[in-house]
Amino acid sequence: MTNIDDVAQTLAEYERLAITSGARVQIDPPEFSADGTNWVPVWLAPEPPLAGRATVHRDGIPTTVYATWGESLPVDTSLTEDGRRWCDIWDAKPMQRFGSFLVRSALRRAFREVIGDRVEPDEDAPRATADAAPGQDWDKAIADARTVEAVHTLHQEMKTARAVTVPRERALRAKINELTADWTPLDEHAADAASERPAVQDHLPPANRAARRKAARKKGARR
Repeated sequence: MTNIDDVAQTLAEYERLAITSGARVQIDPPEFSADGTNWVPVWLAPEPPLAGRATVHRDGIPTTVYATWGESLPVDTSLTEDGRRWCDIWDAKPMQRFGSFLVRSALRRAFREVIGDRVEPDEDAPRATADAAPGQDWDKAIADARTVEAVHTLHQEMKTARAVTVPRERALRAKINELTADWTPLDEHAADAASERPAVQDHLPPANRAARRKAARKKGARR
């Protein structure tokens, strides 16, 4: 098991090893995206990004690494020394944790001969892939969801199974938009007005009503 400080130390070690190669090292800030098209260096949305990328320059030659959130998130069994789950820490600080992971990945790829293949400090087992649950048709499950709550539950199940991909994240959000668009809120003012509107009533005394009915019968008989 490792702790949060180990992650920072690992990134610092990667940077140091890259410098010892004798090459000129430049690290661009990691960027994040919700659609794979628009990229930003600062992630402000309440939900995690769909994807991220980081670029490391070695003697002016860029190496860019792309990764999706769902496939990069540490497995549920990966714990810190004090028993916390790394995936929960990532959820709490997606920009910091995902960004560090992206930069480390880019450094490893650009300077593989000095960094080598190392196990990430925030995982005790290999990260799972989108094929971790081959028996589940996630795309069909998204299409069949009938409530927003069902979509959120499905999203959690997909994260647990490491089945989240950028297209599926888009499909999940599109499904939520579809379900919320189909829901029409009740016009409370109209409902209140309808409930308060009095029914048509005959306010004449009972005797008068009887007389009117008798007169109506006589009138019908004369016809």
